[in-house]
Amino acid sequence: MLNPTPFGAIFGLFAIACGPPATPSHSPARIPKAMSTPGTPEQFARPGAQDCGVGNDSTSDEAVYRCGARAIVANRAFHCRFQPWPNRYASTPVGELKTLLGYSYDRRGSLKAVFNNANTLEVLEVWQRSSGAKAPIRVDRGIRPPNLSSLDGIQIGGAVLSVPTIVDMEIDENGKVIAPRIISEVAAPISPKLVSSLQDKQCGPALAFGVPIRVFTSAAFIIDRGHLKLYVPPAS
Repeated sequence: MLNPTPFGAIFGLFAIACGPPATPSHSPARIPKAMSTPGTPEQFARPGAQDCGVGNDSTSDEAVYRCGARAIVANRAFHCRFQPWPNRYASTPVGELKTLLGYSYDRRGSLKAVFNNANTLEVLEVWQRSSGAKAPIRVDRGIRPPNLSSLDGIQIGGAVLSVPTIVDMEIDENGKVIAPRIISEVAAPISPKLVSSLQDKQCGPALAFGVPIRVFTSAAFIIDRGHLKLYVPPAS
């Protein structure tokens, strides 16, 4: 999956004290039959939370994001839901099959992502008001992707790679690249050099409803005259 162009950070209106990454919080349970099909956000949110609606295209997804960002700034509980949107984060290069259902945020300051993972309900805490980012999440709807433009042009010492090579990486809440890995065999001879050139580099962090979170994301690169270049497919 190529990283989409970031829309920009909005509603990042308060400073966040980020603690060390916590162990992912999972709450597995069988999904009720009603949850396996599009339904209401109340099916997985706490009663009394603000309903930020359902995203099913670019316009409604943006409205959901803005509503959730305002709620977090006000520390107001909310929930939202996403229905399938063809070609939007439809798959990932690492073969993850779980589907994002939506998000919930409670008055204790916990932002959780809710997934259908092989017909099992998976709840993952991704941010906490008192301690910052939690478990990393793959870039998906409800997230402003990290800004990777600072990775474009990194010097890589004379290597050449004309075939686009996909790199999967974790980016923390401060925008630091963690543990990049090559997932294209064509880059095998220069993989160590490519990985070391990205390790610990800084970029713009991803934002979930305005707050910085840890994410997994993928991007395609080529190496041109000794410099790393983000690869953008030509318009069809």
